[in-house]
Amino acid sequence: MLYPLTVFLAAFLLFQIQPMIARAILPWFGGTATLWTVAVLFFQLGLLAAYGYSHIVLRLLSPSRQRMLHLVVVALGLVALPVGPSDALRPTGEHEPVLSILRVLLQTVGLPYFVVAATAPLLQGWYAQETDGRARLRWLPSPYVLYAISNVGSLLALLSYPFVIEPGFGLRTQFGVWSIGYGCFAVVLALLAWPRHWRAGVVDPSPQAPPAAPSLTGPPSIALLGALGLAAATNTLLLAVTATLAHNIAPVPLLWVVPLALYLGSFAVPFGLAMPRLRLVLPFLAVLALVPIAYVETVTRVALPTRLGLLMPAFFVICLACHAELAHLKPHPRHLSSFYLMIALGGTLGGIFAGVVAPLIFDSYHELPLSLAAAAVLTLFFLGRSRGWSWRHPLVAVPIAAAVAIAVYIARASLDDVSGDRLATRNFYGTLAIRDEPTFDEAGPLRVLVNGSIIHGGQLVKRAYHGEPTTYFGPDSGVGLALRVAGQSGPIRVGVMGLGVGTLASYGRPGDLYVFFEINPLVVRLASSEFSFLRDSHARIEIVPGDGRLSLERYAGPPFDVIVIDAFAGDSVPIHLLTREAVDLYFRRMTPSGILALQITNQYVDLKPIARAAASAPGRHALVVATADQHSPFFNSVWVLLSRGASRFETPFFEAGQPLTAGHEVAWTDDHADLLSVIKR
Repeated sequence: MLYPLTVFLAAFLLFQIQPMIARAILPWFGGTATLWTVAVLFFQLGLLAAYGYSHIVLRLLSPSRQRMLHLVVVALGLVALPVGPSDALRPTGEHEPVLSILRVLLQTVGLPYFVVAATAPLLQGWYAQETDGRARLRWLPSPYVLYAISNVGSLLALLSYPFVIEPGFGLRTQFGVWSIGYGCFAVVLALLAWPRHWRAGVVDPSPQAPPAAPSLTGPPSIALLGALGLAAATNTLLLAVTATLAHNIAPVPLLWVVPLALYLGSFAVPFGLAMPRLRLVLPFLAVLALVPIAYVETVTRVALPTRLGLLMPAFFVICLACHAELAHLKPHPRHLSSFYLMIALGGTLGGIFAGVVAPLIFDSYHELPLSLAAAAVLTLFFLGRSRGWSWRHPLVAVPIAAAVAIAVYIARASLDDVSGDRLATRNFYGTLAIRDEPTFDEAGPLRVLVNGSIIHGGQLVKRAYHGEPTTYFGPDSGVGLALRVAGQSGPIRVGVMGLGVGTLASYGRPGDLYVFFEINPLVVRLASSEFSFLRDSHARIEIVPGDGRLSLERYAGPPFDVIVIDAFAGDSVPIHLLTREAVDLYFRRMTPSGILALQITNQYVDLKPIARAAASAPGRHALVVATADQHSPFFNSVWVLLSRGASRFETPFFEAGQPLTAGHEVAWTDDHADLLSVIKR
């Protein structure tokens, strides 16, 4: 029983630390959804290193030396406890974010992660050694069943994190409990690997491999190449689906773990259960599953419940079809470590493609249709091969043609979306496009900057209207009123988190200073080259690169009269900009009469409870200014203005504002933030 127990515990720890550490360092990199893609790439690289270590150990060392070596490695992992990110590792914004993320993860959890990742293949190898030629447990007839148990442990870890661990415990507690769990894992592994064999007096067999046993499904090379291709396709698909969800909703573990949990569940089922009849129909169901994915990806507005209800089951069916073929390809246990090594290598290649290559070569998320087509084609190929069908067989050729056609349709729809754009590009922080939208009045077209499906500011194209503030920042918006009131006493200093197209610079007057904090260098370039707000402003303009909150902490200068947090208009919510510690920082960096302006316009998340919690501190007062403009170039917006005194809002300028009424409060902190509590039903 120690084998399944140890494998389960290692897998549970492995997939608890992933969302935990990603959630902890998310604020350091601007709360961007792409952080999870890079984190998954790191975890795949760690898995590849761990599986390579296991493969070498199982091939070259005798059983007792295998156990002794791994106990030493496990003990080294104890030295890295307790795990948790150190403030000394915080990035400065001067380096490439992908490399910075990989470095932070390596120094924070690299060694313990490597240890628990290497345990599952090692223990399966040990079980195969011990049971070779002897009776096995009826419910554990093959070491591959341990792989299914491992995936069940991973699945439970992922499901428990967003619904139990994250809402119920702070990050410090989470890391502390995980470190204790690692200690328990080390004890259980020691019981399995050391005393049991010494007491039993087991004599090591020769370290040489036993005579070659026939593969269960053919030559090992076919199984290894199949493992590589199927793992690469499904891992790319996993990251592509996760990126579309996180980019369009919120970069939080809740949306990271749902696709990953389904992915792991699709691994556990075929490796734990025999399903020969279901396997015969799964490739065809996978092709049909492409249809709802195409609908979600090509229809402009799909409600969140509908999006998830269509996308997640279809994603699971495709992954299950791939992993059913992968399970069918599994070779004799003699080749077990090689098989897992190729799965890890395929996953790593998929992660490199989705996390590094795709942002460099694509201007949109084209890796999604590519991975969909690859997954469907591979499942049909391996099913056809096992049945003796050629490429020309109608049960192979027709569904493959349908899968490719649907993938081309998705890619074509994505290209059509940007065909009328002046510019479309992509980098680590997401996709950006510039397009001209009609306003249907004498002002003419409105040139907007679009991130994904969200407009992040715009400027009227006609020269006579260039200086007009538009979109969420009109003269009657909350921020427009705050800037006009603050400027009554003379030149002002304004700090803005989120550059957009630089619209707020249009309010600048001689003597004013506007400091924009922007993490995305591509936004800075486009705001300077495609829009004129920055260069036409009468104020002095400074642009500070890096995450807004971290940059504000380091910024040296007098306090600001107005601080504007414009990071929530889109569907992706950078939580770290709304925590109690963040709001306290904003007030420390403002003058006694300063105004903090929070734009809380959001499609999926109700941020008023967060604003109420921020305003509940002694001496703070809040006002809500909502605009309901029904015509371009102005958009509906909701702003919450906070100050140290109620008298700041006792002016005719704020007559349209309403006090922030009492009600439900949700206090987010850097250590604990529960997104579920504020999602709009």
